[in-house]
Amino acid sequence: MAEEGTFNSYASQATVDLNKVQESDAELEGMEEGSSKNPKRQLTAIMFTDIVGYSKQMGANEAAMVKKLGIHNEIMRNQIVRNRGTVIKTIGDAFMVRFRSAENGVQCAMDCQKGIGEYNKGKPADDQFHIRIGLHMGEVIHTGTDVFGEGVNIAARIEPKADPDGIAVSDAIVNAVRNKVPAHFASMGRLPMKNIANPPELFKVFPLEEAASQKVAKPGAAAPAAAGKAAAGGKGAAAAAPAAGAPGGVFKI
Repeated sequence: MAEEGTFNSYASQATVDLNKVQESDAELEGMEEGSSKNPKRQLTAIMFTDIVGYSKQMGANEAAMVKKLGIHNEIMRNQIVRNRGTVIKTIGDAFMVRFRSAENGVQCAMDCQKGIGEYNKGKPADDQFHIRIGLHMGEVIHTGTDVFGEGVNIAARIEPKADPDGIAVSDAIVNAVRNKVPAHFASMGRLPMKNIANPPELFKVFPLEEAASQKVAKPGAAAPAAAGKAAAGGKGAAAAAPAAGAPGGVFKI
């Protein structure tokens, strides 16, 4: 009962009147949307998220994980709406979201991680949950109810490369949001991606209030150096390695 009371208190504090925002966004989307008969190509920011170790936790204690999933979904959806995002689909613990701007996407990612971090604060490890977030901006095809194209595929490949509690974005996102969002960006280099011939340079995102331990790098400048260090087995090798731990719900592309 105490835990339920804590969640209800959290939910009541986190919930705001978003009706006007939703109505405004619905009008804009109605004007911009494509359809199955008339798909439209648009430059769009795509975000993928999932809970770290979701399948393992579900197998270990299904009731506890279902409860955490409900809290996770509440935090995610509130921040997505606040930042003018649209949920395209969910699979288990995983979200696929689109934004009209890269700025909205990055701010939403930071707000989601902040909200989950605040929920986890002071709780024992078994009561916490952690997510990864990946973002990319590219031209994608809108059909009204779905989006697809290489831009979506790249975004899906980026998400598993983020650290637990972390955000990974492409160079296209960094170029679009630099000096527009309160964040640092640290290069991860160009990591291989399945079925992507020319993967983008990736960056970790650190909110300004965090003390980023990595050196802030400019897009395109750090990739050759990172690759060289990785080949030599130096610090770059650790930075270029994909995040440890298997992702939970996975969008298969």
